[in-house]
Amino acid sequence: MNIKEVAKAIGVSTATISRVLNHPEQVQPETKNHVLEVMQQLNYQPNWFARGLNIGKTGTIALLIPSIEDHGFLEIVAGVETIARRKDHTVLLCNTHGDAQEELKCLKMVLARQVDGIILAASQLDSETIQALIKEDFPWVHVGSRAPENCRNVCYIDYKKGAHQMTNHLLKLGHRDITLLLDRAAFAESGAIIAGYNEAFEEHGLSCEQKILQAENSVQGGYLTAQKLLQS
Repeated sequence: MNIKEVAKAIGVSTATISRVLNHPEQVQPETKNHVLEVMQQLNYQPNWFARGLNIGKTGTIALLIPSIEDHGFLEIVAGVETIARRKDHTVLLCNTHGDAQEELKCLKMVLARQVDGIILAASQLDSETIQALIKEDFPWVHVGSRAPENCRNVCYIDYKKGAHQMTNHLLKLGHRDITLLLDRAAFAESGAIIAGYNEAFEEHGLSCEQKILQAENSVQGGYLTAQKLLQS
């Protein structure tokens, strides 16, 4: 059924149906309840996309991530979806495969679908490209420290500070032989982690020999690295 048929069956105007769906606070409670009851009896399902265009909101948040298989990004997806559901929103998920051109295609697609906001995780796009597509007042957030320059909302873990705090804690306990073990795949954050590690040694007036090991992020990788440490 369409909205005209529903209005005819109830005996009201299409404008009244539209107000019940889009601005229920403008409709008398008795009328609103009657319309909703009959709509349910007729099993009428509104076109929510069209409704979204009418009121300027689609109740959809777009999330663009580089890899659906990465555990870290999966946790981001779970967090975003949980909060969106609490706020009665739907998440439109796009896997960009860490490719700038694929991310650009996804970004254009979600903007064309009139989403209410966008979350970019570890974006590969430059500031000029994003600025050309996203209006200045449009709500969007970047997850990751290497955010485009024109992004005003950034959410990320300060890896340098975290590495500094952990190394500083061990140095204060009197330990001096401290090995830094890094995930072999975490190349983007490795530089910041090493910088925090070195900085803690410098603050204590100690020379850092940079005892750094890299391992595969797996049980086998941990086992092999532990063997190396024990043998040394």
